[in-house]
Amino acid sequence: MDSEQFEVIIVNNWPNGPVPEIDLPKNARIINEPKPGSYAARNTGLNYAKGEILAFTDSDCLVDENWLKAALDLFSAYGEIDRLAGKIELTFERDKKSAVECYETVYAFDQKDNARKGLAVTANFFARKTLFDDIGGFDENLFSGGDYQWNRVASKKGSKIIYSENTVVKHPARNTFKQLRNKAKRVAAGQFGSQIKKEDYLKALSTLIFELRPPLFEVRKIFSSRQLSFSEKLNVWWIRYWFRSVKAIEQFIIKVSGKSAENI
Repeated sequence: MDSEQFEVIIVNNWPNGPVPEIDLPKNARIINEPKPGSYAARNTGLNYAKGEILAFTDSDCLVDENWLKAALDLFSAYGEIDRLAGKIELTFERDKKSAVECYETVYAFDQKDNARKGLAVTANFFARKTLFDDIGGFDENLFSGGDYQWNRVASKKGSKIIYSENTVVKHPARNTFKQLRNKAKRVAAGQFGSQIKKEDYLKALSTLIFELRPPLFEVRKIFSSRQLSFSEKLNVWWIRYWFRSVKAIEQFIIKVSGKSAENI
């Protein structure tokens, strides 16, 4: 595509940090957004965007060279659609996947399933600007799940979404337990945003005990994967149990302490 047909808006969510020297093309610019959180950053980008169709990706993603064209062709071919969820391919550090990377192959970025549910993640997401004009931006109080929340509202309003196998973005898989733990805590905190109400201790404890049960219902999803060996699938199940436990404990702490959710 000709560079005059699109603009690139980069939102710097850490304006006090060092900014690398970047030779930007004429159709690109950097905008600072000091309020922490990816959804605050995305809303800032929305305020500056001029295009009729808005494309979202993340700073750690690598888009395919035909990324924009593949999406725009579908918007042209199917005029009734308002949203598009593109394929997200995971990349790995080594040929032999770590246990956490095996977990990611099962649980990270299933955009085809997301679109089937009327959802999408903003690592690879397109939407008409008129839809944002109607619904508004993302909830800046959320540190995780704001893209799901926004898409649920869009789906309830009758907005149509499709999945595109050819609109590809590559995303590095998490490969350490620290990264996965941070993700679990972010998901837990993201469900509260800044609207936290202290909860009765026994009620919160009862919820915690319920959430700490072994995730037997996850077995089918894990063992249906054709990419993993039997032992790798067992590891993924244990990691899923651990992930859900970290998330549940973090939610318990937030409920009984009323502490502010932090952007991890």
